[in-house]
Amino acid sequence: PLGFGMLGALRVGKPLGLTTILIGLSVIAFDVVFSAVVEFGQLYFPERTCAGSDVFAQTLGATAGVLAWLMFGERVT
Repeated sequence: PLGFGMLGALRVGKPLGLTTILIGLSVIAFDVVFSAVVEFGQLYFPERTCAGSDVFAQTLGATAGVLAWLMFGERVT
């Protein structure tokens, strides 16, 4: 949902093209950094567990969201 929502917020009503694809890649990069920061922050809470697999899963989710926007976003909105 984060990748879909972010790309949608940035590109709704704009034509699909190279600019949208480049912004989609930057959204994925932002989401990777964001998920890594969140996982790192969990080190300071004893009841939480930090895991690299969570960063990987969140990256896959963001990528799927961006791809979903590129394929269906304009039609859905």
